[in-house]
Amino acid sequence: MVKWQIHLDLQCPHSKRVFDQLDDLKAAFGDEYEISVVLTALPFHHNAFYAMQGAYAVESLAGAAARDMFIKEAFAQQGTFENSPTAAMPRSKVLELFAGIAEQACK
Repeated sequence: MVKWQIHLDLQCPHSKRVFDQLDDLKAAFGDEYEISVVLTALPFHHNAFYAMQGAYAVESLAGAAARDMFIKEAFAQQGTFENSPTAAMPRSKVLELFAGIAEQACK
């Protein structure tokens, strides 16, 4: 089976639109392609690397299903960690945002 990797940035609004259509893509092409998500961090999305680290930390602690839930929750809460709302926020507060998302993902 041919692999189809979809690269997403958890802070990117375009990635969010792709993620929102992922189930439809899998339904339409899942018989032809092994579709998987690969997280990346675009350098102009200041918090995308932290989000990506959070997703992979959750996966290492709680498994792939928890990682997928983290990704879903991160996209749902994307507005809270965009560049503008976090520009003057200390990094520790930004990391607390992702810790909260991780707690929700691991429930």
